[in-house]
Amino acid sequence: MRCERLQDISDEDCLQEGIAKRKWDVWGLNIGGEHVTNIGKTPQLAFEYLIDKINGKGTWESNPYVWVYDYKLIEK
Repeated sequence: MRCERLQDISDEDCLQEGIAKRKWDVWGLNIGGEHVTNIGKTPQLAFEYLIDKINGKGTWESNPYVWVYDYKLIEK
């Protein structure tokens, strides 16, 4: 667990949050395996749209501190 600013999210972390690449280098949301919409030219632009949609317009711009939880799959 670590603390970072919202806008410091990496492209890899955006993918783990549900952002997916679509044809023609356009990014969007992938919910339940279904691509919902084309919303950005980079993973971060698509994630910015998602954050503002969920938490209200201006959330991305305010760049709040967030807690980041990393998980690791352990096989038995």
